[in-house]
Amino acid sequence: MFMNDTPCADISSLKGAILPPEGLDILRSVEHDWRRMSGNAARPAVLGPDPFRMDLALPHTFILQRTAPGAARVRVAGQKLHDMVQLDPRGMSFGVFFSEGARETVLELVETALTLPAIIRIPLHSPRGFGRKPHRAEALLLPLRDAQGGLSRLMGVIVSERPLRMKALHWDIDPSRSLHCDQLEGAFPDRRQGPRTTAPTGLRLVVDNAGVLETG
Repeated sequence: MFMNDTPCADISSLKGAILPPEGLDILRSVEHDWRRMSGNAARPAVLGPDPFRMDLALPHTFILQRTAPGAARVRVAGQKLHDMVQLDPRGMSFGVFFSEGARETVLELVETALTLPAIIRIPLHSPRGFGRKPHRAEALLLPLRDAQGGLSRLMGVIVSERPLRMKALHWDIDPSRSLHCDQLEGAFPDRRQGPRTTAPTGLRLVVDNAGVLETG
Protein backbone atom coordinates (compact mmCIF):
# COMPACT_ATOMS: atom_id res chain seq x y z
CA MET A 1 0.00 0.00 0.00
CA PHE A 2 1.33 3.42 -0.97
CA MET A 3 1.16 5.05 2.48
CA ASN A 4 2.48 2.17 4.63
CA ASP A 5 5.91 3.75 5.08
CA THR A 6 4.65 7.33 5.28
CA PRO A 7 3.70 8.66 8.75
CA CYS A 8 0.35 10.42 8.84
CA ALA A 9 0.26 13.95 10.24
CA ASP A 10 -2.51 16.42 10.94
CA ILE A 11 -3.39 18.37 7.78
CA SER A 12 -5.70 20.88 9.44
CA SER A 13 -3.14 23.67 9.04
CA LEU A 14 -2.98 23.00 5.26
CA LYS A 15 0.79 23.45 5.47
CA GLY A 16 2.35 23.63 2.03
CA ALA A 17 -0.92 24.26 0.18
CA ILE A 18 -0.49 26.60 -2.80
CA LEU A 19 -4.11 27.65 -3.23
CA PRO A 20 -5.30 31.25 -2.93
CA PRO A 21 -7.48 32.14 0.09
CA GLU A 22 -10.73 31.20 -1.63
CA GLY A 23 -9.32 27.78 -2.54
CA LEU A 24 -8.12 27.18 1.01
CA ASP A 25 -11.60 28.15 2.25
CA ILE A 26 -13.05 25.39 0.05
CA LEU A 27 -10.72 22.73 1.51
CA ARG A 28 -11.33 23.91 5.08
CA SER A 29 -15.11 24.15 4.75
CA VAL A 30 -15.45 20.65 3.23
CA GLU A 31 -13.16 19.03 5.80
CA HIS A 32 -14.82 20.93 8.66
CA ASP A 33 -18.29 19.84 7.61
CA TRP A 34 -17.14 16.25 7.06
CA ARG A 35 -15.72 16.17 10.60
CA ARG A 36 -19.01 17.45 12.00
CA MET A 37 -20.98 14.79 10.15
CA SER A 38 -18.62 11.94 11.05
CA GLY A 39 -18.06 12.87 14.68
CA ASN A 40 -14.39 13.73 14.13
CA ALA A 41 -14.50 17.39 15.13
CA ALA A 42 -11.61 18.25 17.43
CA ARG A 43 -14.06 20.29 19.50
CA PRO A 44 -17.71 21.29 19.10
CA ALA A 45 -18.15 24.03 16.53
CA VAL A 46 -19.43 27.30 17.93
CA LEU A 47 -21.06 28.24 14.64
CA GLY A 48 -22.50 26.18 11.83
CA PRO A 49 -20.83 25.97 8.42
CA ASP A 50 -20.89 29.10 6.32
CA PRO A 51 -23.52 28.44 3.59
CA PHE A 52 -21.73 30.81 1.21
CA ARG A 53 -18.47 28.90 1.54
CA MET A 54 -20.23 25.56 1.08
CA ASP A 55 -21.93 26.85 -2.07
CA LEU A 56 -18.47 27.70 -3.40
CA ALA A 57 -17.20 24.21 -2.51
CA LEU A 58 -19.98 22.12 -4.05
CA PRO A 59 -18.97 22.55 -7.72
CA HIS A 60 -15.53 21.08 -6.85
CA THR A 61 -16.89 18.16 -4.79
CA PHE A 62 -17.14 14.47 -5.68
CA ILE A 63 -18.32 11.22 -4.08
CA LEU A 64 -16.61 7.92 -4.94
CA GLN A 65 -17.74 4.33 -4.47
CA ARG A 66 -15.11 1.63 -3.94
CA THR A 67 -15.99 -1.18 -6.37
CA ALA A 68 -13.01 -3.51 -5.79
CA PRO A 69 -9.58 -3.34 -4.12
CA GLY A 70 -7.78 -0.45 -5.79
CA ALA A 71 -10.82 0.60 -7.83
CA ALA A 72 -13.30 3.44 -7.25
CA ARG A 73 -15.98 4.98 -9.46
CA VAL A 74 -17.37 8.50 -9.47
CA ARG A 75 -20.97 8.55 -8.22
CA VAL A 76 -21.46 12.32 -7.85
CA ALA A 77 -19.41 15.16 -9.35
CA GLY A 78 -19.75 18.93 -9.19
CA GLN A 79 -19.90 21.08 -12.29
CA LYS A 80 -16.24 22.20 -12.06
CA LEU A 81 -15.21 18.55 -12.29
CA HIS A 82 -17.42 18.04 -15.36
CA ASP A 83 -15.70 21.08 -16.90
CA MET A 84 -12.25 19.79 -15.93
CA VAL A 85 -12.49 16.68 -18.10
CA GLN A 86 -15.07 18.04 -20.57
CA LEU A 87 -17.46 15.14 -19.98
CA ASP A 88 -19.79 13.66 -17.36
CA PRO A 89 -17.49 11.58 -15.12
CA ARG A 90 -20.28 9.77 -13.25
CA GLY A 91 -19.88 6.00 -13.44
CA MET A 92 -16.27 6.32 -14.57
CA SER A 93 -13.11 5.42 -12.66
CA PHE A 94 -11.74 8.17 -10.42
CA GLY A 95 -8.66 7.87 -12.62
CA VAL A 96 -10.49 9.87 -15.30
CA PHE A 97 -9.21 13.06 -13.63
CA PHE A 98 -5.56 11.99 -13.80
CA SER A 99 -2.83 11.27 -16.31
CA GLU A 100 -2.11 7.69 -17.27
CA GLY A 101 1.06 7.75 -15.19
CA ALA A 102 -0.70 8.98 -12.03
CA ARG A 103 -3.87 6.86 -12.07
CA GLU A 104 -2.53 3.77 -10.35
CA THR A 105 -0.96 5.78 -7.53
CA VAL A 106 -4.08 7.87 -6.99
CA LEU A 107 -6.25 4.76 -6.76
CA GLU A 108 -3.76 3.32 -4.24
CA LEU A 109 -4.24 6.48 -2.19
CA VAL A 110 -8.03 6.06 -2.35
CA GLU A 111 -7.59 2.51 -1.03
CA THR A 112 -5.30 3.80 1.72
CA ALA A 113 -7.80 6.47 2.78
CA LEU A 114 -10.42 3.74 3.24
CA THR A 115 -8.27 1.05 4.88
CA LEU A 116 -6.28 3.10 7.42
CA PRO A 117 -8.69 5.10 7.45
CA ALA A 118 -7.26 8.58 6.84
CA ILE A 119 -7.86 11.98 5.35
CA ILE A 120 -5.39 12.42 2.48
CA ARG A 121 -4.40 15.61 0.67
CA ILE A 122 -2.67 15.14 -2.69
CA PRO A 123 -0.62 17.89 -4.38
CA LEU A 124 -1.35 17.99 -8.11
CA HIS A 125 0.02 19.70 -11.17
CA SER A 126 -0.59 19.75 -14.89
CA PRO A 127 2.47 20.58 -16.99
CA ARG A 128 2.46 23.18 -19.70
CA GLY A 129 0.87 21.93 -22.90
CA PHE A 130 0.01 23.29 -26.31
CA GLY A 131 -1.98 26.47 -25.66
CA ARG A 132 -2.09 25.75 -21.91
CA LYS A 133 -0.15 27.18 -18.98
CA PRO A 134 0.98 24.88 -16.16
CA HIS A 135 -1.50 24.52 -13.29
CA ARG A 136 -1.31 23.33 -9.71
CA ALA A 137 -4.12 21.99 -7.55
CA GLU A 138 -4.99 20.14 -4.35
CA ALA A 139 -7.16 17.03 -3.98
CA LEU A 140 -8.70 16.09 -0.63
CA LEU A 141 -9.96 12.55 0.14
CA LEU A 142 -12.40 12.04 3.07
CA PRO A 143 -13.63 8.50 3.93
CA LEU A 144 -17.35 7.84 4.42
CA ARG A 145 -19.25 4.92 5.93
CA ASP A 146 -21.93 3.18 3.91
CA ALA A 147 -25.37 2.07 5.17
CA GLN A 148 -23.85 -1.15 6.57
CA GLY A 149 -21.15 0.73 8.48
CA GLY A 150 -18.32 -0.22 6.14
CA LEU A 151 -15.80 2.17 4.66
CA SER A 152 -16.55 1.97 0.96
CA ARG A 153 -17.12 5.59 -0.08
CA LEU A 154 -15.14 8.81 -0.22
CA MET A 155 -16.11 12.45 -0.37
CA GLY A 156 -13.57 14.92 -1.65
CA VAL A 157 -12.67 17.94 -3.72
CA ILE A 158 -10.22 18.92 -6.44
CA VAL A 159 -9.41 22.64 -6.36
CA SER A 160 -7.10 24.41 -8.82
CA GLU A 161 -4.96 27.42 -7.88
CA ARG A 162 -6.66 29.44 -10.63
CA PRO A 163 -9.60 29.06 -13.05
CA LEU A 164 -9.15 26.50 -15.79
CA ARG A 165 -9.74 27.14 -19.46
CA MET A 166 -12.43 25.18 -21.24
CA LYS A 167 -10.08 22.37 -22.29
CA ALA A 168 -9.87 18.84 -20.92
CA LEU A 169 -7.15 18.60 -18.27
CA HIS A 170 -5.67 15.60 -16.45
CA TRP A 171 -3.59 15.87 -13.30
CA ASP A 172 -0.23 14.41 -12.26
CA ILE A 173 0.96 14.12 -8.66
CA ASP A 174 3.30 17.04 -7.98
CA PRO A 175 6.70 15.63 -6.89
CA SER A 176 7.87 19.05 -5.64
CA ARG A 177 5.31 19.19 -2.81
CA SER A 178 4.53 16.84 0.05
CA LEU A 179 1.55 14.54 0.27
CA HIS A 180 -0.20 14.80 3.67
CA CYS A 181 -2.51 12.53 5.61
CA ASP A 182 -4.33 12.53 8.93
CA GLN A 183 -4.85 8.98 10.20
CA LEU A 184 -8.25 8.43 11.82
CA GLU A 185 -7.63 5.12 13.56
CA GLY A 186 -9.63 5.00 16.78
CA ALA A 187 -11.39 8.27 15.94
CA PHE A 188 -13.87 7.32 13.26
CA PRO A 189 -16.91 5.92 15.08
CA ASP A 190 -19.72 3.91 13.55
CA ARG A 191 -22.56 6.34 14.28
CA ARG A 192 -25.24 3.71 13.54
CA GLN A 193 -24.85 2.44 17.12
CA GLY A 194 -25.75 4.06 20.42
CA PRO A 195 -28.58 6.39 21.43
CA ARG A 196 -30.21 8.47 18.76
CA THR A 197 -29.13 12.10 18.82
CA THR A 198 -29.90 15.14 16.77
CA ALA A 199 -27.38 15.37 13.94
CA PRO A 200 -25.51 18.65 13.56
CA THR A 201 -26.35 20.88 10.67
CA GLY A 202 -24.08 19.83 7.85
CA LEU A 203 -23.52 19.29 4.16
CA ARG A 204 -26.23 17.30 2.39
CA LEU A 205 -25.52 16.38 -1.20
CA VAL A 206 -28.19 15.73 -3.79
CA VAL A 207 -27.89 15.20 -7.51
CA ASP A 208 -30.08 17.01 -9.98
CA ASN A 209 -30.74 15.78 -13.52
CA ALA A 210 -27.60 17.49 -14.80
CA GLY A 211 -25.45 15.68 -12.27
CA VAL A 212 -24.24 18.78 -10.44
CA LEU A 213 -24.02 19.12 -6.68
CA GLU A 214 -26.49 21.26 -4.80
CA THR A 215 -27.25 22.01 -1.19
CA GLY A 216 -30.47 20.72 0.20
